[in-house]
Amino acid sequence: MSFKSPIPDFESYRNQLENNIFALTSNLNGLLSSTQYRLWYYINENAKYDFYYLYTLDNRDYSTLGYPVAYRNIRSSMESFYDLICFNKYPDEYYSVCKFQVEVSIREDLNIELNNNDYNNLNHILSLISKNKISRNRNFYYINLENKAKLAAKCTTNEKIITEIGTTYEPIRKESNKYAHSPLLISIDSEVCANKLLNAECHLLCYSYIELYNYLSSNYHITNLGLLAYNNLISVYKKNQLI
Repeated sequence: MSFKSPIPDFESYRNQLENNIFALTSNLNGLLSSTQYRLWYYINENAKYDFYYLYTLDNRDYSTLGYPVAYRNIRSSMESFYDLICFNKYPDEYYSVCKFQVEVSIREDLNIELNNNDYNNLNHILSLISKNKISRNRNFYYINLENKAKLAAKCTTNEKIITEIGTTYEPIRKESNKYAHSPLLISIDSEVCANKLLNAECHLLCYSYIELYNYLSSNYHITNLGLLAYNNLISVYKKNQLI
């Protein structure tokens, strides 16, 4: 079956999630101004354009080009997804870390030593989040995309997400890095099919929706839409014989 066949069903599913979000609350301004929705928006928009991109490839063998647009968008979606998980778990602390890291990049006077090692102990990382500790010790743990994945895996209790971070997203993330700046010399894996990228995109869309739903459910009266979103995605897969 051509990867083109299931795309209309996936796009219909994406629209359903989008409509659900706007139907959840009458406080639209509050929703749109939330960090959770902003991160979901990036993922949703990337999925929207990737569906169109993959659909318009027609029947040509674009695997020889490596699907560069899809890879770049998925990489962006992964970072937003990891941020969403971490922010939902530790909103104040994670926001402070991200803000401090931005300040480090523009303030040479802080003289921060960016340490990319020993990023395995979540409690130790969280103990460094305090501004006082960071300022006094003059060292910090750099949050690149790989480290965000490690932190996200520790911040979620969803076993499916933990498994897929290691088996699906991180391998795609490493491949996606090759396309960040469109280098001339890329070793293209011609075995990579569009279905693999489409499936990763849809799971990111679904899981990020559930994360957003978890935030909304604590502020509004909502029932079971998170689980329903996952079950509906599985129905799309079954309909198109992808599982």
